[in-house]
Amino acid sequence: MKRKIYLKLMGGLGNQLFQYACAKNLSIELNGELIIDDKSGFFFDRIFKRKFSLPKFFKYKRMHLKEIFLFLIIILLKKLFFYKSFFLKFGNSIIIDETKLKNYPKSFQNIVSNSQNIFLIGFFQSEKYFFKNKKKILKKIISQKIKNKKLNKFSKTIDKNSVLVGIRVFEDAPEGIKKNFGGIESFRFYNKYMMQLKRRSKLKKFYIFSTFPDLDYLKKKINIKSKIISKHSNYLGSDLDYLILMSKFKNFIISNSSFYWWAAYISEMKGDIKIKCSNKFVNFSTVPKRWNLNN
Repeated sequence: MKRKIYLKLMGGLGNQLFQYACAKNLSIELNGELIIDDKSGFFFDRIFKRKFSLPKFFKYKRMHLKEIFLFLIIILLKKLFFYKSFFLKFGNSIIIDETKLKNYPKSFQNIVSNSQNIFLIGFFQSEKYFFKNKKKILKKIISQKIKNKKLNKFSKTIDKNSVLVGIRVFEDAPEGIKKNFGGIESFRFYNKYMMQLKRRSKLKKFYIFSTFPDLDYLKKKINIKSKIISKHSNYLGSDLDYLILMSKFKNFIISNSSFYWWAAYISEMKGDIKIKCSNKFVNFSTVPKRWNLNN
């Protein structure tokens, strides 16, 4: 009987890419069938109101209602019966709860390899969950074209002197849970490294990317001349269009945002990059060690 890898998608496009990459890597390594719940994680998202955003070219089997119900029961049981380990075996199945981890577990591959059914819960924000097969998993997204005409036109102006500054202030998160994301990066962080790049590398073309709607506030907080590229500044486009656009940069200063992380990561797969990435991600292994060197 073929193994089955079950995944419940949740969060924005950045988080969905991490989850998919981890599950897809397992399906390749274990020759298993990838089955995804791409509904319930968004139906119950009353706080952030995220939507399913994965590109259509990512292939998987969609969970049936019966399987979704089973997965929800498993999640409920996980909450009712407290256990310290990040995994729980029952019969020939295993639950992997990544939310209990602060780092990538070296035993991960060995733990899942002996199970027939694998249920994945969490965000899996580290390249270590998919590194071995990253080229195969991300091949199509790397070659994607920008569909939005205005964003595509802007992409032609990006050159080796252009710097992407990805600012995430978690404006859609209630104050009480913002700390769960590792904390908000201060504007001192962005200004410091923008100035550093400007002085050391003579890079002067800074572009601010942010979902924050108050553009005047952003302008006041950033000390260096820059241009804001945002859906709130008439640069409309899908999340995928924005991701592909941002991946065309080669210089990055980014917050602890999975969306900006993926833009830098995809760009890196196409060639060398310069990057300063916030270390305030919840998972300590999210930021690759090779990043932030000499910055």
